Parts: sequence; structure tokens; C-alpha cells
Amino acid sequence: MDVLSEHQIDPRRDLRLRIAYLGAEPYSEEVRRRVEGFYGVKVFNSYGLSEMNGPGVAFECPEQSGMHIWEDAYLVEVVDPQTLEPVPSARSGNWC
Repeated sequence: MDVLSEHQIDPRRDLRLRIAYLGAEPYSEEVRRRVEGFYGVKVFNSYGLSEMNGPGVAFECPEQSGMHIWEDAYLVEVVDPQTLEPVPSARSGNWC
């Protein structure tokens, strides 16, 4: 955003962006809104690891209410955050 501003490039006027997937670092909702406002796009979160080549591990959908894991590429284990034991289907936990 700083570089575009320095060069007097208005992304809303000068670029044809529609959406943005941000990843690599967690960001707050405030940062999401700043990026959306500056670029005039809808911003979605993505999760990946440099050790996991390919399209990443998980992405947000248009509802933006959590991540969807690429189920065809990864096996997911959901664990109880207190005991770190696997939880049965339909129970809450943390995925790892």
C-alpha cells in the first residue's frame, strides 16, 4: 500500500483487482478491513506452510466464518484442546 501510494497509483482506479487471498502471517480484522478499503476488494484468509507445497492447507469461503481444509490433500485430526486427545466426529476441538 505504501509503494502504490508513493507512486500515486490508485488500485481502485488503476488496477482490475476483484479479490485477494492473504496468507503467510495471521492478520486482524482491522488489517483485513484496511486492505479491503485501500484496494477495493474482498479479502480472504488462507493458511499454508512452506513445508506443504501446493495450494496451501485451508482457505476461507465467501461466508468468511472459518477455514475450509483441502480434504483431498490432507488428513485432519481434531483434538481436544485440553487433553490433546482425538475427539469423535461432530465434537469441537482444535485441528492440528
